[in-house]
Amino acid sequence: MNTLDEIKRNPNRSIPILLMSSYLYYIELERTPLRDDEYDQLCGFVLENWDLISHRHKSIINPSYLEAGSLYYLKKEDYPLMAQSAAIQWLKSGFKPDCVILLMRISIALEKLIGAKAYAPCDCSDPSTERNCI
Repeated sequence: MNTLDEIKRNPNRSIPILLMSSYLYYIELERTPLRDDEYDQLCGFVLENWDLISHRHKSIINPSYLEAGSLYYLKKEDYPLMAQSAAIQWLKSGFKPDCVILLMRISIALEKLIGAKAYAPCDCSDPSTERNCI
């Protein structure tokens, strides 16, 4: 299953994928896991499903920018540390689709290390724990 198929199965995962992809492209100036057309599709998907998506980092995203297919307006400090560290680890993994749980654990360990509030690992497909996902 590819990233976009997974997002369609669980729309709440679209927010972390969008944030991590944007962070890598606009801030780290690295390659991104999504081709331009896939990124555009993801922005369109998030915009179309905006009212259905529930994620603690959703408020970072201005939906009007999704129409243009860009989160260029976000500065490094706008991205949650959890999304930043997960994006870097995702890049290092070669964008393996099965590394999402690993990314959450790494992000949680990093938050514990620096003294920030840590969140328990979760399965984003479980609505009772999705609020804890990256």
